[in-house]
Amino acid sequence: MAITPDGKTAYVVSYYSHTVTPIDIETNTPGEEIAVGAAPEDIAITPDGTTAYVALGGSVRPIDLRTHTS
Repeated sequence: MAITPDGKTAYVVSYYSHTVTPIDIETNTPGEEIAVGAAPEDIAITPDGTTAYVALGGSVRPIDLRTHTS
């Protein structure tokens, strides 16, 4: 899991569903899952909060956090 620099959103990695789920921290409401590929293991968010990087068992997939696309 990683939290955006502004503290508003947590991004949670799901190894088994191959997704990352954004969760609004204030309301504890999940957003639409973002498909990232097989076996996501970890996530990190850039200091400017625009990109997340997901470790996928040997590779890394970026997610544009403005559009939630990978």
